[in-house]
Amino acid sequence: MTTLYIVVASFLGAFLGCFQAINVVKRRVWLAFFTSAAIGVSQLTLFKLVPNITATSDGILYVLAGLVGSHLSMHIKRHES
Repeated sequence: MTTLYIVVASFLGAFLGCFQAINVVKRRVWLAFFTSAAIGVSQLTLFKLVPNITATSDGILYVLAGLVGSHLSMHIKRHES
């Protein structure tokens, strides 16, 4: 179960981080506010769980989830000018 939490938190951290960057550039104050709160929750989850990683596969999944999260976020937001 820890592996699932690590993957979800890593994915959300990267996914929301990309959304946050777009929100800040576009001056979307309220969206940026709520995105920041969600990023904080995912980071707190990671800070609590990552020191408990013992398997190499958990570390690999942590990195891959971040890559997928950032890529998916950019893909979803690609049509914004």
